[in-house]
Amino acid sequence: RRPPRSTLFPYTTLFRSVQAYGRNLRDSGMSIAQAVHDRIASYRDELSKNPETLEDLKALLNTITIVLDSTNEIELMIDDCSERYRTLEEFDVTVADGEAQMVESLGSEWDRLIELAKETGRNSAKIRRKFAKVTQDQVTAFVDESTELLTQIRESGPANPELELDDAVVKHEEFDTILVAKRQTREQLVLAQKLFGLEITPTPDFKKCEDIMEHLGRVLGLYKEFKEAEAGWSGTLFFGELDMDVLNTGVEEFV
Repeated sequence: RRPPRSTLFPYTTLFRSVQAYGRNLRDSGMSIAQAVHDRIASYRDELSKNPETLEDLKALLNTITIVLDSTNEIELMIDDCSERYRTLEEFDVTVADGEAQMVESLGSEWDRLIELAKETGRNSAKIRRKFAKVTQDQVTAFVDESTELLTQIRESGPANPELELDDAVVKHEEFDTILVAKRQTREQLVLAQKLFGLEITPTPDFKKCEDIMEHLGRVLGLYKEFKEAEAGWSGTLFFGELDMDVLNTGVEEFV
């Protein structure tokens, strides 16, 4: 004889609640497992790259650091995911074989990735020495280029005393563009020297270039302001329109 509907209702409700809880637990557990799996795959790809430039090497060393520093975080995520799937098994919630196998393999996959990161770090020592030599050669070249740039600024650039002021303004703008690019190069070289534990090489001629260009920038800036003001004054059509107090004040600003 079938039990009354009122008797079955609590059990049906409980069963549905368990199934709903199981689905939520499975979805969240699978989301965590997939996130860990994707990170492991991404890190493995990065560690397998052979650095050919300084930027490549910096990216590789950064990945090694990230992997080793992420151990606690990833292990907590794996433990959380494994606990969710153990709970699903206890409640006899159906889980696809592929999901269960992926979750079970996460721990061993992460352990292998850690070993790969450590091995890559050990093997990178030779590559680091190679790039340290390249960096030192680049620094030497930069020092020579700075000396040449200083000569150009003084002889054919804005610091040439034989230049007219208008020509000096044009030259200053040209050399300022060059100086900005050189400054970026110097900053990158300093970072590279720090990365490889090299002594920071001083660049006194480049500092002289910066000082000269900064001083000329102030002087020529005043000259350009005066020229602009002069152009405004010359635009006055009639002598009667001139305000002599304003004109005198404007001139005094440049004296």
